[in-house]
Amino acid sequence: MLRSRNYFFFLYYTRIYKMTQKILNSKELCQTLGISTTLFYKLKKSGMPYHKFPGSRAYFILEEVENWLGEAGYHQETTWTK
Repeated sequence: MLRSRNYFFFLYYTRIYKMTQKILNSKELCQTLGISTTLFYKLKKSGMPYHKFPGSRAYFILEEVENWLGEAGYHQETTWTK
């Protein structure tokens, strides 16, 4: 099966970017933040920042998400609440 150019660019980009930033998929983000998938989808619908290459899954930069959570009025007690 031939892979598209975007796929190979995505692999290269994520490997290089992971060296400087913490990027996560949705499952990893939920585990890192200690949130449920239900809250995750509510946050994503509310405008949580994510990135996506054509034909691939969304990925999240932890620093961007944490900054957005703070700006959106969320704070962490035992879990993230507003």
